[in-house]
Amino acid sequence: GVQATLLSSPWGDPQSPPPSASKPLYVLELTTDEPLLGLAIACEDVLADARTLVRELLIGEDPRAVTELWHKMTYASVSRPVHSAAALLDVAMWDLKSKANLEPLWRTLGGSRPRANVHASACAVFDSDESLRSYYAGLVRDYGFRAAKLHVGVDLDADLRRLGLLQQILRVADHEPALIIDAEERWSAKDAIRSTR
Repeated sequence: GVQATLLSSPWGDPQSPPPSASKPLYVLELTTDEPLLGLAIACEDVLADARTLVRELLIGEDPRAVTELWHKMTYASVSRPVHSAAALLDVAMWDLKSKANLEPLWRTLGGSRPRANVHASACAVFDSDESLRSYYAGLVRDYGFRAAKLHVGVDLDADLRRLGLLQQILRVADHEPALIIDAEERWSAKDAIRSTR
C-alpha cells in the first residue's frame, strides 16, 4: 500500500517569486505485509499516479525486485505518462530493499565504501555577495565542505562573479574545490554549453 504525510516546509525555485513556485512536500510510505516500509519525498501532483501504480501493478509483488518492477512501471508509463510516480516508487522500493537486506542503502546500491562526496547548497535567494559569502563560509568552517552548488541562469555576469567568490571560499578547505551549477531548467542545451564555456 501507499500512504502520504504532509511535511510542514514548502520548497521552491529560489529564483522564482513565491508563492507560485512553492509546493508542499509529502513523505510517501510504501507499506508491505511485513513490518517494513520504504520512504520517498513527493510532490502532491505525483501521489495519485503513485497510488494507481501501486494498486494496478505492485500489489502482490515482491518489492525487493526493484529493477523488474521499475521496468513494469515504465512499460505502463508508455500508455499513460506516470514517469514521475514510477521514479518516486523506485526510490521507495530501494529504501525498502535496503531495510529488508539489513544494510545501509549505499551498500544495497553497490557502494563499497561508507563515505560519499557531498556538496553544500542553498534554496535561499542571496540578496548580496556578502550574504552568499557568509552562508557558504559558515558551511565550510562548520562542516568542512569542499564542494558547493550555486543556482545560476538569470544574470551571467553575476553568476561568474559569484562562482569566483564561491571558489575562493571553498579553497579554505580544498585547493581544488568542486563547483556545481544549477540553472533550474532555464537553459536549452545550446545555452548550457555556451554559458558553461
